[in-house]
Amino acid sequence: MKATLKTFTTDSLFNACAALLEHLHIQFNNDVTRTPVSFESLYPMPLTKALQAVLPKVERTYFIGTVDEASLSGHAEDKDIDDITSQAAEGRYAGMMIFAVDVYNGESLTRTEMATLTRGFNRIAAAQPVILFIKQGKQLALATCERSDYTQQWRDGEKLGKVSILRGINCEHPHRGHIDILESIGDKPYPTFEELYKHWMQVFSSELLTKKFYSELSDWYAWAVQVARFPNDLNTNEDDDKFNHESCIRLITRLIFVWFLKQKHLIPEEFFDERYIREHFIDEFNPHERKTLLYDAEQSKYYRLILQNLFFAMLNCPIVADGEDAPNNRRFRDSKRYGFYNTENDINNLMRYKDDFKEGGADEFMALANNSVPFLNGGLFDCLDDKPNKMYYDGFSEYKRSLEQLYLPDWLFFGDEMGAQR
Repeated sequence: MKATLKTFTTDSLFNACAALLEHLHIQFNNDVTRTPVSFESLYPMPLTKALQAVLPKVERTYFIGTVDEASLSGHAEDKDIDDITSQAAEGRYAGMMIFAVDVYNGESLTRTEMATLTRGFNRIAAAQPVILFIKQGKQLALATCERSDYTQQWRDGEKLGKVSILRGINCEHPHRGHIDILESIGDKPYPTFEELYKHWMQVFSSELLTKKFYSELSDWYAWAVQVARFPNDLNTNEDDDKFNHESCIRLITRLIFVWFLKQKHLIPEEFFDERYIREHFIDEFNPHERKTLLYDAEQSKYYRLILQNLFFAMLNCPIVADGEDAPNNRRFRDSKRYGFYNTENDINNLMRYKDDFKEGGADEFMALANNSVPFLNGGLFDCLDDKPNKMYYDGFSEYKRSLEQLYLPDWLFFGDEMGAQR
């Protein structure tokens, strides 16, 4: 699936859509021209104000093809879009139509705009369901719309209902959740387009996706509780898992909030990109193995360098200090000792682990964060360590005994399958 999604960044949108449909075992009738078409020439009525507002953001429109009983039974053929749309408008074509749009570089569509386009394409076909691919930059979305019969017998076609959109698919570095959802579309052959369309609607169902999300979240929590260790009282190793349930719930809550901020482009994507982390932040980063000759994933480097600094020293710290003008409040803890004590050891919202970053990585991390990460004065990202009393509930410390007792390995966050590394 990863290789197939990559084609959306290297090939034409038509060819990429065809490759994805083929990967999903969906045989379809090709558009005979395979060239862009004009949306306005297909739309059977005057454009609505909403469509007039969104269409200038669309650079190219493609009619990918149709799915019907003939194609699903292995008898796909090239079909002309004009013939198909005229038959569809008259209700004489029984099949599912597939369109795709390419958004101009630099432009992006909101969910409302995607829904407007989806409804627009559905109105091209009076009584046939439509699947729409939306590509904007390296991101892909798939959309469809519920359809039902009008209650008034004199009205032709079908009434449009709720629009379902699977969006935010990163074609270069797709999230495992998106890959799982896409793979489930092609889980088995469907003999009729009605069954295939019904299956698509079920896969895109927000209720189903919500259940899947909470099921996987529950599984991850149960796994994390068994794996994670937090220092807590530094005077003993016996309590490192004493508060694991509370600590893991707190971690999950923070991660969900961070993911929400990332979707709003307030947290850099680079903080979750394995390749970028390896090339810019952590030497030889490999979160899929316990330990290799070059990298030890059990040193909790991702949690410490990326997540802890993001939680406690970025989201919990304003860029500009109160009463100051210079944006220099976010910084790394001063590691120098003054006498027998470092006065900044106990300051919980200063960054740490600078020497563990690869060369230049610490400065780049701080620059990326300061460019977008906001200060949230709400308590969720307060570090709970009571360092003067040697209570390290979060373990945000370079103190040796804290590092020895903290255990949140990299594969806990990037493992291909929950529990696979136990």
